[in-house]
Amino acid sequence: MDNYDGLVRALHGDCSDRAGMVEALAQCLTDENLLVRSGAVAALPEVALELGAAGLCALVQQHLGLFRDVRPSIQLSIADLEEGMAQSIAKAARPEDAGAIEYLRQAVHRPWGKCLLFRLAAIDGEWLLDHAAELVPKDYFGVLIPLTPERRRRVIAAIGPFDGMPSEYFWKQFPEAEAAELKRLLSER
Repeated sequence: MDNYDGLVRALHGDCSDRAGMVEALAQCLTDENLLVRSGAVAALPEVALELGAAGLCALVQQHLGLFRDVRPSIQLSIADLEEGMAQSIAKAARPEDAGAIEYLRQAVHRPWGKCLLFRLAAIDGEWLLDHAAELVPKDYFGVLIPLTPERRRRVIAAIGPFDGMPSEYFWKQFPEAEAAELKRLLSER
């Protein structure tokens, strides 16, 4: 266990001062100590909605040097701290968060940006459609899930031939008739 695990457990528990803990975590995001900052980024998904996409986005943009190309000092499944911040921004972002969405649109071009496509499809589907051919890998079927049925068809048309076909488990997330139509469209490519 790392130190941030204790904070995550406390946030999940019956906490009498959750607001104070959330504020403390937010302050730790810009701590000069990389270990503290790494732990805060690791725990951030637990409070991202409370901190809001706009605030997190402003923080990352004002302190980009603390996150971009900075590897976490603890074992996390992120390339750098900016990826962890971007994932939390994406989690908290709503369609009305224009600044955060613009940041995510730019961040999707980072080497780890594929992890943002699902949320961008959910909150900014038209933009994703406009850029699907250049952004969506031909083996990333998950981007279809948050889209409307009409947008799913348009993404398939925009991307061209996908690589392979998703598993049957994947298709259970759609109504049966739509799944059959999407399978047909993918097989025609």
